[in-house]
Order: sequence, then structure tokens, then C-alpha cells
Amino acid sequence: MDIQRIAIVSVPVSDQDTAITFYRDVLGLEVVIDSEFAPGMRWVQIRTAVAGANFSLTTWGPPEAVGSLRGVIVQVDDAHAAADELREMGTAIVREDYDTPFGHFVEVQDPDGNGIALWEAPPGMENSAITG
Repeated sequence: MDIQRIAIVSVPVSDQDTAITFYRDVLGLEVVIDSEFAPGMRWVQIRTAVAGANFSLTTWGPPEAVGSLRGVIVQVDDAHAAADELREMGTAIVREDYDTPFGHFVEVQDPDGNGIALWEAPPGMENSAITG
């Protein structure tokens, strides 16, 4: 087996329209697909503008999966500025700015409670193996 890359990460949500509003209008991701793929089932795919990381906003999993996603890390140029911008838009910061040897982080949640960390790489690590 030769796995080439992670193609899509599924984000379990309760309402795709609410999720689209958050991921598009708050986080600035692009909606690339929004269409029915089976009766009563909708495929919503979003991605980051740079590097094209893809996410699918799913509603067809078990109800207990909604809001359970953790460990999604998105890279930003300035975590402090991103946190301030999110606060101004009414997004609650789950964990305030914190530093690690691998960079600066701010944690938020989508409307369903899925965890997203905003990551600012330390100098010299912007294009390292950790970012792909």
C-alpha cells in the first residue's frame, strides 16, 4: 500500500448550513462542493485556500459523533491576530494563546463543539516537515 496523502477529513456536524456559515464566514474556508449524493444525503466539502486541505461536513454518522472531532490544526500567520478577529466575530476562544516548542496555539470550537487549533509556526519552522 502506498498512501499518498490525507485527502479529506470528515467533520461530524448537526446542521450542514450552520457549519458552512462557520467554516466559510468565520474561518474563511472555501466551499468547493455542496450537492446531494444520495436521497436525503448532502455532500459538503470545504477547503483551505492554501495547500487545499479538504474537509467534509457530515451529518450521516451516529449522533454521538457530532462535535467529537479533536486535533484539527490549521496554520495561520499570526495566532494573536486570528484570535482577536475571531473574538470580534463572536467566536469563543476555548483555550487562550499558549506557546510550545512547536509554535503558538489558540483553540476554538465550531458550533457543534468540534475542536480546531489555530497554529502559528515558530521562526524557521514555517515550511518544515510538520507542515507538509
